[in-house]
Amino acid sequence: MELVMVMVIITILSVVVVDIIYMQAANFNQVFDRTILLGEWRKTLAQMRVDLQELATDNISEMENSRLTFINFDGEEIDYEYKSNTLSRNGTKVAEWVQSNPFQYLDDDQNVTTDSDSLNFIRVTLDFNRNGKTMQLSEVLYIRN
Repeated sequence: MELVMVMVIITILSVVVVDIIYMQAANFNQVFDRTILLGEWRKTLAQMRVDLQELATDNISEMENSRLTFINFDGEEIDYEYKSNTLSRNGTKVAEWVQSNPFQYLDDDQNVTTDSDSLNFIRVTLDFNRNGKTMQLSEVLYIRN
């Protein structure tokens, strides 16, 4: 009888311990996914800030919600394109798990514009979805004409 009671208590404790370990693992995965997404966002925006500092609005050849193509001050063509959940720069992936078109072009009053002559800001919004975890991060970048 005592042996049965000890086995029941050990079983109950084992179930509790396993549940605690499972919850900790789930929390770790959430934090890990969020950290990866924030890292992707920071890395992507750092590259874009550098590129957009060298953007002259008269050198823009394509200005769409899914694509921005321009010639920088060094004569190099810079092409940002969103396709199939990936944002790429000159064909090289810079962010994945992106769920929607990242670019919105804004004038001096931060109203949406489609005219490159009135472009002063670009809002970059990255809607990430990784393993079912979603996060939307956005930043408005000033264009130095």
